[in-house]
Amino acid sequence: MPDRAELFPVEALDENRSGHLTSDQARRFQGMVDGRRQSTRGLAVPVGAIGALLLILSGPASSTVKRHLTGWGFMAAAAMILIAPTFDPLAADVQERRVEMVQGAVAKTRLRSTSRTGLARYYLDIEGRRLRTFLSAYEAAPDAGYVRAYYLPRTRRLVNLERLPNPPLPSSPDEVRNMFGRMARAFFTGDRLASANARASAAGLMDALRETTIEPPDAPDGRIAEGLERQALVGTWKHTVATVTLAENGTATVMTITGASRAGHWSIDAHGRLLTDVTGTMEPTDAVLEGDRLTIHLEGRRLMFIRGASA
Repeated sequence: MPDRAELFPVEALDENRSGHLTSDQARRFQGMVDGRRQSTRGLAVPVGAIGALLLILSGPASSTVKRHLTGWGFMAAAAMILIAPTFDPLAADVQERRVEMVQGAVAKTRLRSTSRTGLARYYLDIEGRRLRTFLSAYEAAPDAGYVRAYYLPRTRRLVNLERLPNPPLPSSPDEVRNMFGRMARAFFTGDRLASANARASAAGLMDALRETTIEPPDAPDGRIAEGLERQALVGTWKHTVATVTLAENGTATVMTITGASRAGHWSIDAHGRLLTDVTGTMEPTDAVLEGDRLTIHLEGRRLMFIRGASA
């Protein structure tokens, strides 16, 4: 599958923002139009041939009128098939080369045909507008977040897409609870627009979490990092979803972004390893200190904490 940069080219955004297709985009859609026309010609030829045979071939005189009417019907059908591409809205979109824009929270919709073929159509829903696209672009588009989409006005086919900055992260536990509350309400009410906006608000938090979560090595050697010094760890350490305070008196406090708190103890053993019981029992925890960045291995992930302003 083409990568996202190829599907949503950044170099085309200036032209799209000005309300126009680029030459490459116009050629791509023109290819679709030409393909449709070729298909209709392929259908019109046998239909017209049947009509011509009915008009040319002889038969019983009693059926001549009926045969000729049927032949002219086939000829008319062939003509209609050939004329149909003239009224193709996609062809009109390509000829005009105009692009419209919509921005907001994105949601994805996959509609499967009820026919025996079971073919599916793929759409991006943005602020009440449903834009049709291909599977590759559907998969490359973000599952949640705020985007700006460019599309053809008549057919509402997606032309290009750019991801907009995430909203500011929640600044208090109340904001976090409200955010997830909006998601829950949208889910139970079935409000797709509200759901898309709630998920877009949470996308910033999820992205920040991924940025501060480091995948562990594929084949860990089982050793726990050593050489830590107690005084270097005293202070407040901040992560996207939690704040850890390691106090001078040996107490440890974990405060999550939702406001939940857990207290425990911490220390450094004779080998310079971090010991803490905030997750249950006092045991060594794999931790590495690099300047103002503390990386702790918890539940299969390495979480990166940044030293806070105060202890």
